[in-house]
Amino acid sequence: AGTAFQNTLLIQEVRRETEERAALSRFFSPAVAEHIRSKSGTALSNSRKEISVLFTDIRGFTALSETNDPEELVDLLNRYFHELTEAIFEVEGCVDKFTGDGVLALFGTPVPQSDHARRAVRAGQDILRRCSQLRTPDGEPLAIGIGIATGAAIVGPVGSEKRQEYTAIGDVVN
Repeated sequence: AGTAFQNTLLIQEVRRETEERAALSRFFSPAVAEHIRSKSGTALSNSRKEISVLFTDIRGFTALSETNDPEELVDLLNRYFHELTEAIFEVEGCVDKFTGDGVLALFGTPVPQSDHARRAVRAGQDILRRCSQLRTPDGEPLAIGIGIATGAAIVGPVGSEKRQEYTAIGDVVN
């Protein structure tokens, strides 16, 4: 009976770790997620940091949404978000959020990076390269805009007791 109990505890621990990894991997690159796990979540407490922020969106998306089927738009967005996420994770950035056709990414958090501005620029360059292959449902090249800023922000969990998001708050984000 003791061995069965120990096995049950071990299975529960493996499940918990698997769920934790899956949750972290939705926001962070594998390397950043593993750093957070090794710090037992302390890397996610609110703190003031110098970070770099990258924002990108699709130019003319409102017009695209008025003239194309929603299914085609969702397909385009999913391909677009895939390319952005790959570029951001490649330089160990953090996808803060998807906002309609936009993406907000953070660099220099939750893991400190002395070269966060350089990483944001590299991600931006890679995004431009990757998205140059994407086409709108009409077959036109996908036009995107990218903005990058560096400055101070409060970074960490924000929200209610029932739902929080890891994000950055401050002028650098606006």
